[in-house]
Amino acid sequence: MQRKLLAALSATVLAAGATLAAAQEPPAGHHHDHAPATTVDASAWPRPPAGSRWSADAPLREGMARLHASVDALEGLATGGRLGVDRVRAEAAAIDDAVAYLFANCRLDPEPDAALHHLLAAVLEASARLRADPGGLAAVADLREALSHYPHLFAD
Repeated sequence: MQRKLLAALSATVLAAGATLAAAQEPPAGHHHDHAPATTVDASAWPRPPAGSRWSADAPLREGMARLHASVDALEGLATGGRLGVDRVRAEAAAIDDAVAYLFANCRLDPEPDAALHHLLAAVLEASARLRADPGGLAAVADLREALSHYPHLFAD
């Protein structure tokens, strides 16, 4: 992957996440069930030629499996279950770790790299919001939305 571009993106998104995480936590029991999900705008993302998908290398498959596992673990929150704040924040940290793994290990051609870059930016932004508001259902929905684009872009 283009290390300079990804390092800059990672630093920017993680700094924004740290700022959000430093914000005051909502009162106990306060959840933003009413907040609409921010739709991921994938219209500007690079796309593979019609009817095809880009190949995923082994690190991409591994990193995406990690992301899906963490988002799946958050499903209890999205379906009205209660996950503890520590558990939600641990899954958000695991999401960030999976993205860092992808930045460090995934090697793609420029066009699929750019598409992945956009997808991961959306994942990091939602993860930062989840850390700031562990009851935020919109962030979980945005994680799912971002990851839903992956199988349309890459053959895994």
